[in-house]
Amino acid sequence: MQALLDHARADEIAGHWHAAATALDQALTLDPHAPDVLQDRAEVAVALARWAQAETLAQRSWALGPRVGALCARNWQTVLEMRRLTGTGADKDNGVAQARDALAACKVRGPPRM
Repeated sequence: MQALLDHARADEIAGHWHAAATALDQALTLDPHAPDVLQDRAEVAVALARWAQAETLAQRSWALGPRVGALCARNWQTVLEMRRLTGTGADKDNGVAQARDALAACKVRGPPRM
């Protein structure tokens, strides 16, 4: 699987988005529940202007992932941007606000200090 991820990363850097998508899709056949791979695939979907797919993949990644920290923030930033881009009317405002709140909740809080 690591070889597929390495190929996907190289394809992303080169701007070969379709090839990156193919490599990530192949990696997901090996581990369909890998939240980091799902988020990488979501970000490639953004580059390919597949907005609905990007949001769906990011949400799936979040559901399977740690729900806090950097991956959580990437998930919700993707969702937030897709909702800003595709939403309309009141649904857009509510969806964007929900995503913004979820993004803020990803922040890892340090232990209380005296």
